[in-house]
Amino acid sequence: MVSYNAISTILFGGIVDNIGKEFKFLRESLSKTNIQIPFRSYLSAAMMSALVIYLFSLVAITGFLMFFDLLIVQKILMILFGPILLALATFSVLVLYPYQKMLSTAKSIDVNLPFALSHMAAIAESGVPPYMIFKLLSKFDEYGEIAREMQVLVRNMDTFGIDPLTAIRNLADRTPSNEFRQVMLGIVSATEGGGDVKSYIKNAGEQALFEW
Repeated sequence: MVSYNAISTILFGGIVDNIGKEFKFLRESLSKTNIQIPFRSYLSAAMMSALVIYLFSLVAITGFLMFFDLLIVQKILMILFGPILLALATFSVLVLYPYQKMLSTAKSIDVNLPFALSHMAAIAESGVPPYMIFKLLSKFDEYGEIAREMQVLVRNMDTFGIDPLTAIRNLADRTPSNEFRQVMLGIVSATEGGGDVKSYIKNAGEQALFEW
């Protein structure tokens, strides 16, 4: 059975290819959230959904107005503009949702980061390697989006066999939080430079708590 995304991509993929550059914010938002849908497919689905809502509301409004004694001009205006407004609202909500989710994710990470870093530093003090720190942190749902980011990080290493430094870089590239990105890249730099990762995490945690 052909999926909804496949049908929408067939119908609107060409349009997305032509106007996709106008939705740069959507492409970036999708890359920085856990919405596992390619940009082309997502925007095509948004267009398809707007079309479906337009057609459905056109029929519904036309049938609904048959039961009301309104001026013909009023009926025409409602039939003309009602479906368009509903379709535009649907499209806007779907297009803006990833951006709002990205902002929400960044806020959750930034709020919990000082406490997560302090926890990481405490674990690192025991001599546990970074991989185990990430794995332990991924089990603490209290840290919100940070725990989910760590779950993805651990999954990429365990399931897909990505080496730790590459996995951390990938996480840094797609996280919507600038502070979290700097911490992850700092761990990579400390590891590659032969520095003390434990000390780096501890210092980052202390600085984050101080700023908080």
